[in-house]
Parts: sequence; C-alpha cells; structure tokens
Amino acid sequence: MSIIKVLFFGQLGEQMGSSSLEMNDVQTTDEIIELLKNKYPILRTHTYQIALDKEIINENTPVTTGQVLALLPPYAGG
Repeated sequence: MSIIKVLFFGQLGEQMGSSSLEMNDVQTTDEIIELLKNKYPILRTHTYQIALDKEIINENTPVTTGQVLALLPPYAGG
C-alpha cells in the first residue's frame, strides 16, 4: 500500500482549509490529481504546478510510499 503526502501551498491551502493530507493506494501523479479534483472541485478552477519530492514535474509520474506531492499556486517575485 502506497501512502503519499500531498501539500497545498498559498491560496490553495487557504481555500482547501488544510495545508496537507495523505492519500493511500495511488500509483501515479495523474491518479492523485484526478482524485483530488473529484474530492475538491475548487482545484478544477485553479492554476498550479505540481512538484514531486521538491522537483517540478510536467508529466504523469509513478509514485511510491513516502513521496511528497505539492500543489504550488502561481507566484510572483521581484
């Protein structure tokens, strides 16, 4: 059984009412995102990047127990 920690940063965490959760029995990042969108429809309307173990990913990636997936909202720097 794979257990993945999911982190929500910035406005995502505020709007979700939590900064993290754990997901069980997931195999890929696409599966995680689809499950999250079904449980939290607000994610369908937001723009965010996905990081797996602190690295931005742009494609479906297999996950294993202990990994951390983060949803990162857009940010501005100066």
